[in-house]
Amino acid sequence: MISRDSLSLFGIDLAGIYEFWRDGLSEAAESGWFRWVLRPEPMRVVDPDGQISVRAGMDGRGTADTSATSLTAVVLPEDLYLAKVLEFPQLTSRQLASAVALQAEQLSPFDAGDLVWGWRREWRQGAVEGLSLVIASRAAVETHVQAMLGEGPEKVEVWSGGGRPVLIAGFGEVRRRRREHGRAWQAVLAVVFGIVLLLAMAMVPVRQAEQRLEAAEARLSVVRDEAKPAIAIREKLEASAAALDRLRAHNLSGASELEVLDALTALVPDDAMLFRFELKGSQLRLSGQADDASRVLQRLSDSKAFAAVRSTGPFSRASNGRESFMFEVILRDEEQPA
Repeated sequence: MISRDSLSLFGIDLAGIYEFWRDGLSEAAESGWFRWVLRPEPMRVVDPDGQISVRAGMDGRGTADTSATSLTAVVLPEDLYLAKVLEFPQLTSRQLASAVALQAEQLSPFDAGDLVWGWRREWRQGAVEGLSLVIASRAAVETHVQAMLGEGPEKVEVWSGGGRPVLIAGFGEVRRRRREHGRAWQAVLAVVFGIVLLLAMAMVPVRQAEQRLEAAEARLSVVRDEAKPAIAIREKLEASAAALDRLRAHNLSGASELEVLDALTALVPDDAMLFRFELKGSQLRLSGQADDASRVLQRLSDSKAFAAVRSTGPFSRASNGRESFMFEVILRDEEQPA
């Protein structure tokens, strides 16, 4: 079991903080809309003169709710109890209970084994609060209850008289308190469920936006995959254009074979192979094989780097299935218009 002394942090009494917080919730539950939500159960109250009424809990007010109730309270006549108003510094309910028990023992004219008491907060002013203390004899209480109901006090509550009764502990009040605690927990769970539901409703648009974003990202990925071939072609054309720019930057009539070969590499498709490369001045003779020789001819003819391109022989199908070609290419001079 965890001791109270261990519930401290840097000298702060965590248990005391919890008890003050719990007392605050209890006071809130007895007022305002909390009281409407946690409405007390109707109770059958037997007055000292034997009259029976139905009240809403212990607030002393009658209620129109005449539904059957299993809760019964007996109000003691004034000659069966002693009442006194006490003042204490502001304490938690647990601390007040200990202080009141000590005061009851000191003020009681009854034996310790025959003493019963009850108390309730009445007012609070600054750091001081006042409460009503009621003490009585257990034997006298049991005799009165037996006389009023014909049964013992084990299943009934015992109250002092007056418009604001004081519950005398030690009899049948446990049942009502258990029910009140159960309803309080139900209310707390209902509030928590409501908050969770509101958060879930607030998260629906967020989740929908996330799903739309995920769908857009998926579509973008598909478009990127579909655009990869086009991007590759564009990059290859850009490389060809760069090679042609370098080719035009020089006087191709006096260009080196490596420069011309570099330009051809950018223009000729990857499936083509060159067997002959002969450069004489501005005249270039080529021969080789390709899957589509006419495509090679078209690529070279479309290039602005060459003044003229013609085939010097018919295309023929080689044993490997490719077409053989022979081209004559005239390089364009820098001063010659494209």
